[in-house]
Amino acid sequence: MVLWKRGWKALVGATALVAVGCASGPPPRELMDARAAYEQLSTSPEGR
Repeated sequence: MVLWKRGWKALVGATALVAVGCASGPPPRELMDARAAYEQLSTSPEGR
């Protein structure tokens, strides 16, 4: 019975670590600026 309780806690801990490790933060400001510039150029007459 004690082994089951330890195994359960280990499984929950490992799942929490994987969930936190796979989380991502917001994209860098430079990437957002580049995407906006690309979108603006691709829809403008100069970009065609």
